[in-house]
Amino acid sequence: MAKSAGLFAVEGENAAQNTIRVLQENGIKCMHQSRALNKDDLDWATHVFTMTTMHKDLVMNSYPAYADKIFTLKEFIGEGEHSLDIADPYGGDDAVYRRTFAELNELISKMFTE
Repeated sequence: MAKSAGLFAVEGENAAQNTIRVLQENGIKCMHQSRALNKDDLDWATHVFTMTTMHKDLVMNSYPAYADKIFTLKEFIGEGEHSLDIADPYGGDDAVYRRTFAELNELISKMFTE
């Protein structure tokens, strides 16, 4: 099971329309409302994945007791020879969201096949 939470999330916002479109294109139903990361999430999680090293650093600085379970997704699966970051598509067009979806899909698939 997975949960999603953001560092700068506005509580209760719907997913971006581009996100919803790209997920629908890939047969994924989206019923999402944003929420901020909190200590209960970290207590619940066995691993916490971030898209960027900046996000990882922010989470680790806010919750240093949980540092052993916080990783960038690329770091965790051993990718990211040049960068451990996944570009945030926020504010981009559908093409940007499609690229991010493809990258995340590939990385998450590797997590479960290796």
